[in-house]
Amino acid sequence: MKKYFSILYLLVLVGGFFPPVVSYASCPCYCGTTTGIVGLGNKTSPEECASACASTPDAVKMEACVVSDTKSSSSGSKGSTGSTGSKGSTGSTGSKGSTGSTGSSSGGAASPAPKVTTIEKCQCFCATESGAKDIGQKKILDCKAECEKSGDTVSVCAYKPAQYPDRNLRCFSKEECKAQGGIRSTRPSRDCPSGKPYCYPDPAKQAKLTLQVKIGKYDVAANLGEYLNVVYKWLMIAGTTIAIVMIMVGGLQYVLGSGSGDSAAGKKRINNAVIGLVLLFCTYLILFTVNPYLVRLNVPQLPMIKQVILPNITSCEDMVKAGYEVDVGDKEKKCGTIGKVKKAPEGKSVPDGTTCDFVKCPSAGEKCLGSGDKAKCLTCTSDLSKAGVTPSSEVCSKLTPPEIKAGEYIYWQKCGVTWAPQLVSKSISAKIIGTAKTLGAKQVASYVQKNHLAECSLFGVMCNGIKKCEDYTTNSYGKGFSSDGPVLLKNVGAGLGEVDLKSICQQNPCKAPGSCVAEIKGIASAAASWSSLIPGVVLYDIATGMNELRCVTH
Repeated sequence: MKKYFSILYLLVLVGGFFPPVVSYASCPCYCGTTTGIVGLGNKTSPEECASACASTPDAVKMEACVVSDTKSSSSGSKGSTGSTGSKGSTGSTGSKGSTGSTGSSSGGAASPAPKVTTIEKCQCFCATESGAKDIGQKKILDCKAECEKSGDTVSVCAYKPAQYPDRNLRCFSKEECKAQGGIRSTRPSRDCPSGKPYCYPDPAKQAKLTLQVKIGKYDVAANLGEYLNVVYKWLMIAGTTIAIVMIMVGGLQYVLGSGSGDSAAGKKRINNAVIGLVLLFCTYLILFTVNPYLVRLNVPQLPMIKQVILPNITSCEDMVKAGYEVDVGDKEKKCGTIGKVKKAPEGKSVPDGTTCDFVKCPSAGEKCLGSGDKAKCLTCTSDLSKAGVTPSSEVCSKLTPPEIKAGEYIYWQKCGVTWAPQLVSKSISAKIIGTAKTLGAKQVASYVQKNHLAECSLFGVMCNGIKKCEDYTTNSYGKGFSSDGPVLLKNVGAGLGEVDLKSICQQNPCKAPGSCVAEIKGIASAAASWSSLIPGVVLYDIATGMNELRCVTH
């Protein structure tokens, strides 16, 4: 007896070193698919939810698995009852409104419940007899309940415009189906908006294939089903013809054998031919009775895919000019305001949920950056850091102003990213020069990118003064937001961003005669090409300000 108590004591002692297993009583599981959020019912754990989601068709990811209850020990959450267990207990009640800690048993701590993201609402569409019906924004579980009230199912619970039924490429309006040469279905599609059923290819417009071997009088076929139908009919006619010939041969054999008393062979041949003929027609009758399509082989008609031509328009202002109707509600039409495209001009279509941005700025030369409340009107020489914008090649390019033309005066300009000391603020310039002195010129580019020290700078050239490539050296300027005025680009070496004389030379925006190349200390690119230089080497001594470049005709 003492032996059994010793074993039991050891088991209890060993078990005390292991934390209790946390099990979830229920976990409402939701899976995001290409058509919306799908509820998969309650699961015992987030892991089971993720596994079920992975096996769901068109699944994208597990969207939510909200733990509703736990056993043994529970993880407290902010605003709920927390628990701090003691040794040998399952946890005691904490104070309301505090963040509870995980309870423990025999000194062990249970794993906290995993953090999950919950999508609360979606645009709900019910699958009705007349098509997908929009019933507005609903909670995920309420969407299904609202549809079931009217005896329908959920067509899609869309949490982004791309999942709206109107974006379904199988749904056609009358004009769209006609434009693609199809035939509209007479039955509404439950996953399409009302009035936009499927569209099927017109059989009369299908291409015909010429047969290598004619089957009777048939020498063309539109598809495999039509070809097999022709073969089947030809075999029926051939079988019937052969059976009739056999009956005639048997009759002749029967007549000739009657005189000699040997008519049995003819009678047998006639019987076999009749039986074969009956079986041939019975086969057709049986197949037709089971399913008429077994003897009338038609290739399944698949719905056509709609061709969508998106308008090559980037702003709401341009869409309004093109005849689109844009609604912004009670908001002001200014930089960053998001509008909803409601109606397209005649002959064009616009999918549901299509939006655009207003980009108009109050001052000439300003460009609208961003969308919504974070959008700002800026110029290339604005202090982007104060506006909360990180300068980059893409950002600076968007701030490029148009070319200035006034009579014979032409000024070509472009906005580019730079970290040249002459074109950036004094504080950043000091950091760049200090880095060049301590780390070396090769490390400047990586240091600038890591610490976001680059800025946008406006650089350009007075084209009316460019007669040859060498003129770029004295007529190309750059200007930053903190600089006192334009800086000759011959004093800004290559390798300090996009604003340098080398860029101007390569682009030759003023179309100077000949091929323009940048020269390094009198050594033309033909003798020492840029590609042969060590990558990362700055061709301008930042610390001393020594000029290294000029533009020449090659």
